[in-house]
Amino acid sequence: MMQQEKKINLHNPILYAAIIGIGMFLGFKMKSTLLHGENTDSGGGRIDEIMSLVKNNYVDSVGTDSVEAKAIDNLLSQLDPHSVYITPADLKGVDEDLEGEFDGIGIEYFLQKDTLMVTSVIAGGPSAEAGIQTGDKFIKVNDSIIAGKKLSTEALVKKLRGASGTKAKITLLRNNKAINEITITRGKIPMYSIDAAYMMNATTGYMKINRFSATTYKEFMANMELLKNAGMKKLLLDVRDNPGGFLEIAVQILDELIAGKKKIVYTKGRDRKSETLSAYKDGIFEVGKIVVLIDEGSASAAEIVSGALQDYDRATLVGRRTFGKGLVQEQFPLANGGALRLTVARYYIPSGRCIQKDYSHGKELYMEDVMDRYKHGELVNKDSITFKDTTVYKTMGGRRVYGGGGISPDVFVPLNDNKYSKNLGEVLGTGYLTEIVNDYFVANKEKLKLFPAVGDLIKNYTVDTKILGDLQKRCAADRITAICLANANDKQLITTRIKAQLAKALYGAAAQYQVYNAADEMVKIAMQEMDK
Repeated sequence: MMQQEKKINLHNPILYAAIIGIGMFLGFKMKSTLLHGENTDSGGGRIDEIMSLVKNNYVDSVGTDSVEAKAIDNLLSQLDPHSVYITPADLKGVDEDLEGEFDGIGIEYFLQKDTLMVTSVIAGGPSAEAGIQTGDKFIKVNDSIIAGKKLSTEALVKKLRGASGTKAKITLLRNNKAINEITITRGKIPMYSIDAAYMMNATTGYMKINRFSATTYKEFMANMELLKNAGMKKLLLDVRDNPGGFLEIAVQILDELIAGKKKIVYTKGRDRKSETLSAYKDGIFEVGKIVVLIDEGSASAAEIVSGALQDYDRATLVGRRTFGKGLVQEQFPLANGGALRLTVARYYIPSGRCIQKDYSHGKELYMEDVMDRYKHGELVNKDSITFKDTTVYKTMGGRRVYGGGGISPDVFVPLNDNKYSKNLGEVLGTGYLTEIVNDYFVANKEKLKLFPAVGDLIKNYTVDTKILGDLQKRCAADRITAICLANANDKQLITTRIKAQLAKALYGAAAQYQVYNAADEMVKIAMQEMDK
């Protein structure tokens, strides 16, 4: 079971704060020997001694697990922002993001008035096979009523997920009519790391990578084959808001794009032997223009990919300066079933630069860096970009590049959120639009069949005024003034969002990117670069 919503193209700095948190969590290098090796419990030390004394002698009862977790977090806070302790309760969910699959029923959903409404059914998954449809509302799971219970996401996940082969009996409403119980046999649900891959025109392919998981290279190769067979000669690679993942996967993908046996990335650690990872074989797309979309949400492995392509003058980078994470983590299993992801090295891209930004002033200021960039005008003005490391590095073609704080694009595209009203964020934050569009889709399936392909929807569908009217009414009922509906820029973004949601429901998850990209200024500029 997944709850996923495409981020709107309203680049709110608060949204980026959330992205940063994800990036810090996911940006690591994991070795299988560490994942499955012996635990690191050394059996002693002052911390263990103090914990034992507290447990056995303190005047009041103490939740030692909680105290231990706080002590560990305090210890790690003295290190870098990316060394983290993962509790046993959190570890499975965290690892699933990068393993590329989980056990579940295979739906995406939205909570509508405390009722789970299905917004998408994963093709070929357990729910699709059982006959679940977009718009279905779940009333009961097994013997538990879930509608109207104000359950948390975690509680819903616990009820819907389960080991492959186990069964979930669902009682639901469809078109406001009760449906007899449907039994879903849980199975392996893929978590795709490539959101979309399609031809933008006769020669240009587009690919959106949302993270670098264990399955990304396999997904990448399969999609590249499809694009090449469709006539791709140029590639638009989108790693915006990509928080990173497996370093080795990033290297495998670069090996497909860079010709010859070339150094891609190397690492240096205090007590670790320097490790170099290089391209070594013929790749699937070593000839042909590449443009890469980057922004302040691109981190870690996404920066290795974009930075190496820039260093070899293999691609033009379009967008804004990346996050700036140049540290390598390894994961160590712990005796309690949790894990420690510890920074063990820095990585350096081919020009010799390390793009890690400064973290000497503490984790809090480090976390606020993107917000500071926003306040200081960097996200709207290229001249405001500053690097702590003023050392000049050179690409293989002799162009100047800098390290010490992310990767600057070759073509800067400013953030354009200043043209939207503050009210827009408030209205979209209610979730009403998602709910209303979903209801509209369910009620107008036959009408929408007049648009057999996403291109038809983009060109010929005019957003029904009823959707905007219903949004106005819902906001008014909650005493929210939807002035955004009178603002031309706001209304354009809202209508694009409506089309994207309908496209996803009609044609699949990737179709929403075709809608968003058709209205995306950065994509338009990238396509202009393609023709140079």
